[in-house]
Amino acid sequence: MAFRILIPLGLGGCLFLYLGYLNPFDVSFAYAPGRSLELSFTILVLLSSFVGAFTLGIFYSFSSLDDYFAQWGRRSRSRQRIRNQKLLREADDLFNDEEFKKALRALDKILSTEPKNLEALLLKGDILRREGRLKEALEAHSIAMAFHPADLKPVVRLKEDYLSGGLFDAAYKMLERIREKRPKDTGILTGMREIAEKTRDFKRAVVLQKEIVKYTSNTPSAQAEKQKLAELLCKNAESMLEKGDDSSAKRELQTARKIYPDFLPATMMLGSVFLKETRVKEAEKVFKKEFGRTNSIPILQKLEQVYRETGREENVEKLYRWALTVVNGTPLSKYIFPFIFTSMIENGDFAGAEETLAEVEKHFGETAFYSLALGVLRLGTSDGNSEAATALKKALQIERSEFVRYQCGRCGHLEGDYFAACPACGAWNSAAARFRK
Repeated sequence: MAFRILIPLGLGGCLFLYLGYLNPFDVSFAYAPGRSLELSFTILVLLSSFVGAFTLGIFYSFSSLDDYFAQWGRRSRSRQRIRNQKLLREADDLFNDEEFKKALRALDKILSTEPKNLEALLLKGDILRREGRLKEALEAHSIAMAFHPADLKPVVRLKEDYLSGGLFDAAYKMLERIREKRPKDTGILTGMREIAEKTRDFKRAVVLQKEIVKYTSNTPSAQAEKQKLAELLCKNAESMLEKGDDSSAKRELQTARKIYPDFLPATMMLGSVFLKETRVKEAEKVFKKEFGRTNSIPILQKLEQVYRETGREENVEKLYRWALTVVNGTPLSKYIFPFIFTSMIENGDFAGAEETLAEVEKHFGETAFYSLALGVLRLGTSDGNSEAATALKKALQIERSEFVRYQCGRCGHLEGDYFAACPACGAWNSAAARFRK
């Protein structure tokens, strides 16, 4: 730095010395009345040069001081950030311990020195929402979004604020505005879909979920998103059925089966719509095709229900015989025999029932069902005790009805009948058949 100052000064000094040599005259300076100072032009030039050099030296020294203070400021800010990080961890621990007032004081200290701190603003809004101070929570999260418009976290928090206050339209409109800038963001689309579900706007939810499926087609979550779309199509079909729009409901259910073939509620609902329209053969066709593909016990039980409701109880045995040929050689085949046995008893085929009971004993041993079945056979083939035989038959039917139960794969809830959505946790397509040993 010093060389850059001295070189031009030296050259300038030489130039002015040469000019002084060529112009040897004096300059008179009056500094008081009647008093003056005579200076040669050369000395005047040299003095001017030294004054300039001194001024430049002071200027550069102040620049160095500025650098020093800037560096000191950076170090000070770095130390402040470290302190703030420590305070943020403390505030988070206090929040988890539900000591909200202490946590808010810690966060206010952070924001007094670092007002744009994203994590502090988010945590402050979360605490305020937990305390029921929704307006202040919205303000904190809105400030976070204003300072960090590209970050998704404030958006998610604002959505949660609006939802907690039941402001579904406001939450949806906010996400819609953000979606204009980020049209392929599945996080935003999921938030909008969730709101549409909460407000039972299933038609809109289906449209949004279709977009999510499109954008996640090559990701690990593709199948889960397709299953979600099938669920929403079924919910929309339910809504249409409530309004009496059966034809539109059937289209939604057929679309659900096409998108996710293993979504059993769609098949069950579609068959039920055909039954409602007294199109029994079409319902049977749907159910039998599905059982042939999936060997699903709920479908088989639904078919039995159809047979009984249409006055064809005598054909129930044939139905289970057909089912046995479909599942022959699979672990499911042994569970068909109790159903066949009870159907034969209903039809009075005691000889055939005795042969079937041998299969039941072979697979299950002397269970309660076997004991009741044996009693029914003995009383049924004897001349007396018709009342006892009737009572045993009823007991056998009860035992058979409890032979299969359905358990939710998500929460473990058990039901005697098949369910499309779990009554306990609301999960769709989660019912799995559980056979009593």
